[in-house]
Amino acid sequence: MEDELFIYCDDEKSTQTHLDIFNIALFKVFNKQGNDISDQVQYVTIFLSKKAMLGLGTELIRLAHNFEEGKEIHITPASKEKGAQQSMGIFLTPDSCELIIKCVHFEPIDKYLEEYKNKTSLK
Repeated sequence: MEDELFIYCDDEKSTQTHLDIFNIALFKVFNKQGNDISDQVQYVTIFLSKKAMLGLGTELIRLAHNFEEGKEIHITPASKEKGAQQSMGIFLTPDSCELIIKCVHFEPIDKYLEEYKNKTSLK
């Protein structure tokens, strides 16, 4: 597998996109007791306005430039008691769950694909 891949779009609104085998994200879902229930959930949906996308994107870029392994950012939903608190360029509605963004170094994606392939072939 190549280390880098560039995607070029003909759309004049788009810019060159840089994909790398280290561009990795992991989404986990936890219940109120703190147990990982990711294998019981089919998908996670994040609803963002255009301005929220810009705000969160900007703050993620800032976080990346100040990356520290294990650093956590907690974004809590708005409530009557706490009011609305902006964090990472966004506000969460009261019916949102808390969002935690954690800085983590990952192995290249092909390592995880191989582990998944081996795990599913054993079943």
